Amino acid sequence: MYDDLDSEKWLQGNYSVVAKTLLMYPDQIRAAIKDIENVNIPSTFQEAKTFYFIAMGGSSLGIKTTKSLFSKFTNKHIEVIEGYHIPKSFDSKSVFVLSSYSGDTGEVLNCANEVLAKSGSVYIICSGGKLANLMRERELSGIIFDPYFNPSNQPRMAILYLVSLNILL
Repeated sequence: MYDDLDSEKWLQGNYSVVAKTLLMYPDQIRAAIKDIENVNIPSTFQEAKTFYFIAMGGSSLGIKTTKSLFSKFTNKHIEVIEGYHIPKSFDSKSVFVLSSYSGDTGEVLNCANEVLAKSGSVYIICSGGKLANLMRERELSGIIFDPYFNPSNQPRMAILYLVSLNILL
């Protein structure tokens, strides 16, 4: 069935941008490693018992994958939140990781405001947008990544970058 698949035609056809992104997956992993080396990981990460990852759609795919693969190998509790609100109760040993590929996801931005209003520990992962502006203005910890290795510009296609960042955090 796939014997006559011409990779050159596939790369030039309707799926060319997605195909280019797939070919850049190793680069996404290398970029994540380089990016994480250049940021200061807050001390609250080591002390944290619960990590709340807040993301929607394609941005949450990396978090769900990380949780599925690695939750058995850590003593940290990992929760994925896909919605407009943070849990009503959390303690000082909780960290909120806000992840939005564009940085403009309404649900993530709303949760960011809720966490900051309650003085929660925050870490941001985005490529720009309002979340990046909030990070700069409030001097919050996080990574503003360059989506260069995702020419499709689809958040779900940045999965290896996001999974790698989550593992390294």
